[in-house]
Parts: sequence; structure tokens; C-alpha cells
Amino acid sequence: MYTILQPIKAGLCKNLSDYPGFNSFQYMLSGKPLEVEWFNGEAYTKARRRKKDVDPTQFIEKYDINFAKLPGYEHLSQSEYRQLLMAEYEERRKKIIEAFDKAGHKWPPVASLRTTRPTEFAKNPKKSTRESKRPLVLSLCMERKQEFLDYYFSKLVAFKKASYAYLNGDRHAEFPEGTCIPPGPWC
Repeated sequence: MYTILQPIKAGLCKNLSDYPGFNSFQYMLSGKPLEVEWFNGEAYTKARRRKKDVDPTQFIEKYDINFAKLPGYEHLSQSEYRQLLMAEYEERRKKIIEAFDKAGHKWPPVASLRTTRPTEFAKNPKKSTRESKRPLVLSLCMERKQEFLDYYFSKLVAFKKASYAYLNGDRHAEFPEGTCIPPGPWC
């Protein structure tokens, strides 16, 4: 619900049907897969090395993304699951709209949402200064925010220690999971 309700929480629209951007909620409700196309650039580049006039459309792959039911709700039929999700969506949507209305928020017209191009810059983006604590963590839950920052900085410290050792010749330095070994002076 956090992700689904983002356009409403941002004050852009009162209902998802008014939002022109993508939202996976309709696929969750219907149970139908989302058909997507993906360009396999790696295979295309390899093919171009052998033959210069390769048709890029041959490297478009099609996939179906299935949105599984939330854990604990697998036993429900699709119509029961839809009713459950819609009830939860409506309840949360009404609370958000009520809070915005109390604050005197002016909702933008639907037509203005549809004329905004996806490549436009935000009018009032969240900004940080050079001295701001990094990384920026956008969370209302301070416990989760602190958990993430502790995790992030522990990874960063472990990576810096391992990098220092590696660059000083210790080729067996252990790097934290999810990080890459830096290029050494012998590369």
C-alpha cells in the first residue's frame, strides 16, 4: 500500500485512476500478468562485434511479470482478494485525502497531470547541502531510518578497511557482501 498510494500521498491526485503514471495495483487486482519488453544490450553488443548491421529488434525479449498474492492471502479467490485490497485501498486513501483537506491542500487538476512530461524536473525537489548527512533516507519511521543508516555505515567502514588492505597488497582481504574489489595498482 505504501508504494501503491504514493501519487496520492504526494498530493498529486485523489484517486489512482487520475494518475497517468504506471502503478501495479491494477495488475494485483486483476491477477493478470504485466507483459514487458526488455532489450538485451549485452547480446546485441556481442552480435555487433561479429556483424555490424545486426537488427536491434532481434534482441528484444518479452517477459510476463506476475504479481503474486500477499503472503497469507493465497487461499482467497481472485475476486475475494480484489475486494480485500480495494477495501484497504479505500480506507487508506480516504485518510490521506482527509489529512490533506484539513491542511488546506489544493489538488492539481487531472489535466495538468496528463500534460506533464516524464522528463520534466521537479518544481520543488528535496535538496541537501554538501554538509548534509549522507545518504538521504526518506522515511517517517525514525527506527527504520536509524537501522538503515547503521547498516549502511557499517558496510562502508568494512569496505574502506578491506579496500585499504587490498590496495596495500593483501589480495585476500575480505570485502563485505554486495561490494566490489577496487582496481589495484597492478591492474
